[in-house]
Amino acid sequence: MGFFKKLFGGKKDITNIDDDIEKMEKDLKTRQRNLDDALSKQTKDMDKAMNQLIEIGKESEEDAEEVEEFLNNIKREIESKGET
Repeated sequence: MGFFKKLFGGKKDITNIDDDIEKMEKDLKTRQRNLDDALSKQTKDMDKAMNQLIEIGKESEEDAEEVEEFLNNIKREIESKGET
């Protein structure tokens, strides 16, 4: 009898085991739903962060191309002045 008291919250009577099991199942379902919601939110946040990183990467690549073009223009100017 001591085992059931500990298992089901110290109740003296084990006739309410079905009710206790039902409460535990509801609690587990609620916890699972909360975990699923939290995981879904984390996944959405990670997707958003990944998209932001991709955009930053694209902008950085575009900036790098502009800098490279600018430096190539300067190099051509210097080379053309050296030829004259």
